[in-house]
Amino acid sequence: VNALTLVMSIYLLAKGVLLALVQSEVMGYNSRLNFAVKRL
Repeated sequence: VNALTLVMSIYLLAKGVLLALVQSEVMGYNSRLNFAVKRL
């Protein structure tokens, strides 16, 4: 395994984790927003 492949796989893994975190944050925000709207 050469260094470039290793770097790319680490980069893609980190990107995937970051995307998952962002999506969960957005989901949480949306559910809080929906909750607030329903209470109005």
